[in-house]
Amino acid sequence: MIVVRKCMPTQLPITYFNFLVDAMVTHYVSFTDGGWRAEIKGTPLPDCEPHISSTNSVIQLFTRVAQSRLCQGNSDLKPTDHRSKDCETILSASAPKTSLRCGKCSVYRGTLRKAKSRAANSADNDRVAADSRTPFSTLSSTELLDRCRNLSASRQRTLKEIKDLKARISSIIAEKSVEVPESDVNESCKTKLIEGINNLPADSVKRLFLEQQLKAITATTASARRWHPTILRWCLIMHKKSKTLYRYMRQSEFVCLPSERTLSDYRCYRDVNSGVDQLHILDCLEKYGEQDVSILIDEMKVQEGLVYNSSSGDLWGFVDSLEADSLLDCVANSASTAPSTISKSEPLATHALSFMIRGLQSSLQAVVATYGSHCMTAERLFTRFWEVTANLELAGFRVRCCVSDGASINRKFYKLHMDDYPSDVVTHRARNRFAPDDRPIYLVSDTCHLMKTTRNGMENSGGNRNSRRLVVSDLFWGGSKELPLKTPWWQRLIIYIL
Repeated sequence: MIVVRKCMPTQLPITYFNFLVDAMVTHYVSFTDGGWRAEIKGTPLPDCEPHISSTNSVIQLFTRVAQSRLCQGNSDLKPTDHRSKDCETILSASAPKTSLRCGKCSVYRGTLRKAKSRAANSADNDRVAADSRTPFSTLSSTELLDRCRNLSASRQRTLKEIKDLKARISSIIAEKSVEVPESDVNESCKTKLIEGINNLPADSVKRLFLEQQLKAITATTASARRWHPTILRWCLIMHKKSKTLYRYMRQSEFVCLPSERTLSDYRCYRDVNSGVDQLHILDCLEKYGEQDVSILIDEMKVQEGLVYNSSSGDLWGFVDSLEADSLLDCVANSASTAPSTISKSEPLATHALSFMIRGLQSSLQAVVATYGSHCMTAERLFTRFWEVTANLELAGFRVRCCVSDGASINRKFYKLHMDDYPSDVVTHRARNRFAPDDRPIYLVSDTCHLMKTTRNGMENSGGNRNSRRLVVSDLFWGGSKELPLKTPWWQRLIIYIL
């Protein structure tokens, strides 16, 4: 029998009556004077009379509450957040009696199953798998042992697979291969490649690429390869897009491509103006501060020609000559020519004279001046050296020495300073005209070049080309005449010492 009491507005659990509901803490009926409101998990129960009209209406209310079915969600798959955000909470009367959850949660159940499957695949077994990326430092001792066993088993399987594949390849080669001399293969491939090149248009990019490949594969060494600017530009673009792809293409040896070191020579450059780069000197001064430096001088062969600089609008490639040098050239070249017929044209540079500074107490290393030259002389080198020295001293650097190789021009350049210190037997220093303390600049010949020159002199004295005849303490360096001419210099040195 159901007892209905009229009470103040409050929430009464339905367990106050003679029947129970499974989720009793979520089923409430609120009574007020003359009416009620039923809620299940905060969701109003639909299709309920809002007013008490008779005893039957009360019985129907509690019967409706007792018989209502709740959506069970997906707690069996995920304890937390197991319901859909659009969960209906109360199953509709039209839902099948066997249904345990609403339509929204049924759809969400598929998503939870996939997540659970992924979680299961990445469980503890993956931590000890052979291909696991879990750091060893995060594994326990038991997991480390399992990991080692799995790695050993994987290695054994891999070795067995490699052995089986090698056996299959060997059997296929033994059954179906035909031995062809390597020379015939190379000549055949070269002939086919040349035929393919000749069939392409002269201005074709494909023809250029094939010609470069033919030159690359026929080169004696990798260092002897020379690449066309178009190929270099294409390789630079490809390397910029993907370094991994470029390295893979080079390692595959399917095509011959320039090395990354070669590309860096064309990519890593600095826009240096001809002459003394005063801005670069100031940048080095700001970065390293005032300090002692040495000047390194060297001249290198460059390709003769003109290059247009689109950023500055200048033509690069002419000889960088001072006004005095130009006057001297005019006088020398026109000794027997009328002044009106003197050529005004400037020669193209064939060499580049560079001045580099190195810090004596730091890692400073920078090219501070570059001059284009056609025929360098000691007098011109003298002028340019002191021009660079003046800029360095005025900026704040202290020039202590000058280093160069043993070229005849450099040796004559040293001798031009013999009047600075007349007491010196050998000219090895020069008076620094731009230093406030009148300190000297020491003139040093590169030790590596001296050692190489000494080695070559020993090698060619009494042997090799036999172009030298060195005498030390009245003893001919070549040693005994019984020694073969091709005896290495180091063996002759041992014989000489002994």
